[in-house]
Amino acid sequence: MSLSPKPFRLRAALASLVLTGTLGTLPLYAFARLVRAEGPLNILLAWSLISALLLHGALRLPPANRAAGALKAAAAAVILSGLSVILLQVNVAQRSLAEAWLELARKGDPFGFFSFFAAEIYAALSLAPSALLPARKPAAAAAALGAVNALCAGIILGSPPFLALAVLLSLALALALGSGSLRYRLLTASVPFLGAAALSLSWSLYTDTEGNRLDLPRPPDLTSLIASLAPDFPLLVDVPGYGLSVGSGTLPSRVFLSSRPLFSAAGEPGSTHYLADSRYARWNGEAWESETLQDSPLPLADSPQPGRGGLTLTLREDFYPSIPVEWNTAGVWLHGGIPDKARATRERGVLFAPSARRGTQATLYSGAPEANAPENPGGGLNPLWLDTSFSTERMRALAGELLERARQGIPAETGSPEGDEEGVRRRFAGELLRYFAEGFEYSLNAGNPPAGKDRNDWFIFESRKGFCSYFASACVMLAREGGIPARLAEGFRVTLGERGEALITGNNAHAWAELYLDGDWRTVEPTPPYASDDPFAWTRSDDGATLRQLQAVRGVPSREAAAVPQRNPSARELARLALPPAAALAGLAAAILFLRALFLGERGKAVRRARALVRRAKRAGISPPEITGWIAWKEAASGVLGERRGREAEEAADEMIRWAYGKRADVRGKPRGSRFG
Repeated sequence: MSLSPKPFRLRAALASLVLTGTLGTLPLYAFARLVRAEGPLNILLAWSLISALLLHGALRLPPANRAAGALKAAAAAVILSGLSVILLQVNVAQRSLAEAWLELARKGDPFGFFSFFAAEIYAALSLAPSALLPARKPAAAAAALGAVNALCAGIILGSPPFLALAVLLSLALALALGSGSLRYRLLTASVPFLGAAALSLSWSLYTDTEGNRLDLPRPPDLTSLIASLAPDFPLLVDVPGYGLSVGSGTLPSRVFLSSRPLFSAAGEPGSTHYLADSRYARWNGEAWESETLQDSPLPLADSPQPGRGGLTLTLREDFYPSIPVEWNTAGVWLHGGIPDKARATRERGVLFAPSARRGTQATLYSGAPEANAPENPGGGLNPLWLDTSFSTERMRALAGELLERARQGIPAETGSPEGDEEGVRRRFAGELLRYFAEGFEYSLNAGNPPAGKDRNDWFIFESRKGFCSYFASACVMLAREGGIPARLAEGFRVTLGERGEALITGNNAHAWAELYLDGDWRTVEPTPPYASDDPFAWTRSDDGATLRQLQAVRGVPSREAAAVPQRNPSARELARLALPPAAALAGLAAAILFLRALFLGERGKAVRRARALVRRAKRAGISPPEITGWIAWKEAASGVLGERRGREAEEAADEMIRWAYGKRADVRGKPRGSRFG
């Protein structure tokens, strides 16, 4: 008893669906497990599965079927939304993160969210093989999947044999495509490699042999957009200041602070620590420059120093390029040994090449620095610490006024002139702090000054609103006008709880001033909320982001610090990333559909379908209908395009004849002279 055609076709369709879904998810799952991806893998698998199934339906149904058009639109929306999210992440992913991850991958030890990011890229590349199955090209699908895996292995492992295998499999893909000329098939199979070559060429144009950027047009930096939508997103971690702009030496109009744990700290209960990974010497009118004449090296040890207490920092993030240090740090013990190329300076902390990895521990030992004076190597005062090239007249006048107040508090008959002058400097520093404590507002949204205005001058005299970078920068400039060597430091400020523990997150990112007083560098806190028992007195009640940041800094229970796990992005955070590109794509699709309905309509659809089939038949050696007529073309094309494409060619030819001679015309009308219009 034979099976009827209908159940047979249903079984074949179901088998094809299952095979497509398996191809769309199983290789991705295996890749994610292999690289130990940490992230919302279920969401990525769902996106890959839905994309593969929508492509399957769109390619299996005849073009004339209305459901095919809906499936194509749905597939385009889902795939393009996912690709947009991936491209947004590519835009903000830092090179040092990629280098650190690749180094571990080549040692067989990849992990973390960057592995998930690699899995996202793998999922995008794997869509092509799953799209070939519904086109009844299993050999091409197998070759495409092999080429994708070989290409990824070659790039991740830096393996020329895998790259050569990818080329060979692409040639096999060209042969397995099975239609069109050999030249056309080779060109189709080479598209991924042409894209890779284009990316490599772009990188070589934008980077010289020493890795410096050349002055060429660049794509827009979307870091601020991503930070505003999802400030805890892991790929932002390597942006200076932990994804915030605090730490870059600039005075941005706004910062977005992250609550994602970066370090855990353990030390003396109740102690406050200023941990810097950047110190800046010169204001150039737009940003601070980290110019130093001589870095102060710090000794690194691979074993503990008995009898010495210190602050222990443990990296909680996957990767980070440095470990910050205090100015009075005299040595650093790196638990687990000193990695290759690691070095430490008092100005920039412990630097790793390319990055430290999760679990790295360092204990900072305090002590008297050996060479703390702000002097040139050859002797004399370092002029960078007194540079006031970009001070304004108003700033000079204000500094003079505050200095005069300081002098009035020193009796005329006290000690030596040197002692008098040092006392004046100390009182002047106090006058600076009192000045910033009155009439200023603390806010993470500082705004933008008018064009041509110096940000320090604008902050001091006009806006009087900003965050720590503004207070610290203005304090340094005014201190220099009063004759005190000063510099800007950026990093993290943390206060340990009752158990001597704390978490350091992006909310702890901070900037402060360091003044040279009494023969040593002194940390000075000009930002009022950090120097007061009531940090909310300088913040407006409707400034939610700033209030949340201050609460996070001042309100984390220390006993819970060690128990807080590292968190991967939630589905909501990924959805927030996907929302802008999805909305933009939806708007673009709506506009295209409106214009299409307005100007093309049903006839335009018929013309486009016919053109596609005519091109396909022409590659198989069939003359176009402009030469043979639609009826002759239909008979010739149906014999060479295969069963399904042949039916589509017949339907398209009949439809074009009806449009050419009226909707009620007999499809056996005139054989010649019908055109696409």
